[in-house]
Amino acid sequence: MKKIITILLLILSLQLSAQCWQKAEAGFYHTLGVKADGTLWAWGLNDVGQLGNGTNTNTFNPVQIGGENNWQSVAVGFNHSLAIKTDGTLWAWGRNETGQLGDGTAIDKNTPIQIGTAANWQSVTAGSNYSIAIKTDGTLWAWGANTLNGNLGDGTLINKNVPTQIGTDTNWQSVDAFTTHTVAVKTDGSLWTWGYNFNGQLGVGDYEDKHVPTRVGTSNSWATASAGDKFTIALRTSGTMYAFGRNSDGQLGDNSYAQHASPVQILSHVFESVAAGSNHAIGTKADGTMWAWGNDGLGQLGVASVSTDVGTPTQVGTGVEWQLISAGNFYSTGIKSTGGLYVWGSNNYGQLGFGDGTDTVRLTPSGVGCPTSLGVNDLVASTMVIFPNPVNNILNVTSDNAITSASIYNVLGQEVISKSLNANEGQIDVSGLHSGSYFVKVNANNSVKTFKVIKE
Repeated sequence: MKKIITILLLILSLQLSAQCWQKAEAGFYHTLGVKADGTLWAWGLNDVGQLGNGTNTNTFNPVQIGGENNWQSVAVGFNHSLAIKTDGTLWAWGRNETGQLGDGTAIDKNTPIQIGTAANWQSVTAGSNYSIAIKTDGTLWAWGANTLNGNLGDGTLINKNVPTQIGTDTNWQSVDAFTTHTVAVKTDGSLWTWGYNFNGQLGVGDYEDKHVPTRVGTSNSWATASAGDKFTIALRTSGTMYAFGRNSDGQLGDNSYAQHASPVQILSHVFESVAAGSNHAIGTKADGTMWAWGNDGLGQLGVASVSTDVGTPTQVGTGVEWQLISAGNFYSTGIKSTGGLYVWGSNNYGQLGFGDGTDTVRLTPSGVGCPTSLGVNDLVASTMVIFPNPVNNILNVTSDNAITSASIYNVLGQEVISKSLNANEGQIDVSGLHSGSYFVKVNANNSVKTFKVIKE
């Protein structure tokens, strides 16, 4: 009987397929992802420990970072990484020569370390060698490199190795950075930029660097903005897209190669989200389609174009389930509403995560499998099982060890059911869930197992 259960567990773990991702962030040469079960994964270049797995060895496939399952969001810099847990704590690892980790030192770290003791971090983003974050009280904080362009926004040209509050405002809503400039939106809908401005990427009508947040125009209808390498893409609340800065590869999307120091509206397109990368950008529309524009020399647009530049937004394939997107350095990632992760573009350090040991580029979105941290020995030792699957009303959970709790998450990583059991078997009523795929996380004897279940 134990052999049969072991085989069933192995099949269940393999059936997780690619439908398990909650978030993914493309960087320069490494990628971070969070699965629906809250575990953290990384892959790609690891020369200074930016993957966080305790080594400095590159990996071509996703590796789990630590054993925690309460990771919420991630941010990727040039060679450093940041993440926020569901308890509001902030963590960092990788290169730290300019204080970009924020731990008060200049020493690299190859495993995540907590930054300070605050537990009210809301969001974080990473520039090439600096970091910017917003707390739940609406305050803005920055640390890392600042000597060249003032991209921290504190009015100085001095590096900071601990989070430093920027101004006194408490209405910051979102912030984004890529290389050496920062863009942010306040809760009143105003758009602000600062840092390097040689190509007009700040959108304030000139080419002078700004060392403090500077307002872009007078509109209060900005919804979000994304910083690329010396250019910016921003959306109004209506979904209309505006772009400014460098345009040498058509990355502004206005079908020209002229740079602009002020926002230029990109006509005929209404987007729900946008992401700017090194020299390209991607966006999603309300119908779930994905669009891309800019340089495509390494397949980063995903459109398998015959030219190296695409000057206007062009649909990527025919899929209509795109939800979360990220544009990195010559590559991109996207997550569909099903929880599937797709990647395309440059792959010279394995940043696409296919695990095939090659650096082959992908010209169109290709799915990344869903990794599991369960080894063969773990499977043999465990007799934990759930049934029936698919399920309609009652899901049964059994284990040789006492089950402390069981939680069910949707494909977006949101907890929809949580139940304390404190027994070797129990039942969970799932009749109130909508039909679709879910993940069941079971805790028993200090062991956590995650299963995929189909609700009919």
